[in-house]
Amino acid sequence: LTAARLNSLSVPDRSSLLGSENDRFVLVQHVYSTPSQATLYDASSGTLVAQSDAHDLGVSAQWGTGDISEARGQIVAVGSRTLVFDLQMTAKADLTSYDRYGAITGAAFSPDGARLYLWHGEESHVTVLETVTWTEQGNLDFVLTTPPPAYNSDLTMDITADGRLLIMESGGTIELVDIPARLNTQLTPVQLTGGGGADILRGGSANDSLAGGDGLN
Repeated sequence: LTAARLNSLSVPDRSSLLGSENDRFVLVQHVYSTPSQATLYDASSGTLVAQSDAHDLGVSAQWGTGDISEARGQIVAVGSRTLVFDLQMTAKADLTSYDRYGAITGAAFSPDGARLYLWHGEESHVTVLETVTWTEQGNLDFVLTTPPPAYNSDLTMDITADGRLLIMESGGTIELVDIPARLNTQLTPVQLTGGGGADILRGGSANDSLAGGDGLN
């Protein structure tokens, strides 16, 4: 949006402004007070496209930021609830149940819109979803840990144009997360069972590791 067009918009205090990957759309996400809405603008014309129903996102905290995927025609907004909208701001999916892995503090689409990354900041964890049925495909763990979400949370999540790195920022601390190197797709427990005699687990000539996913292994 140009400065002139921004001046003509009424943007509530403590709102998040999010741009789509090709800079066509701007989402104003406001969950700090009533009404807790997300409003989509066309950046080329400066016009309002659509607005979510009031109170959809909840007002208990400004958890973090969402994202827009022009490729998929989808929007994810993060408040007390995490909702997926189409470009007419009609709610299509409720992802709030994924807060079982920790409060959702941000979300980012992959460049092609095929994946959605949900950031659980207090747990230093990201859940990876596919964007058709919104089922879990994998997860990533890293170092950066955020404080508990609050109205003044300073949290930012983004992804590089090639889809390789997640950029996590909390209070001025930034971590780059290499997705191919960190992605875990083993979502079921791994069990190794030996026979009655001695059993041997051998690796190759290079460094070898045995790693399980979440849960008991």
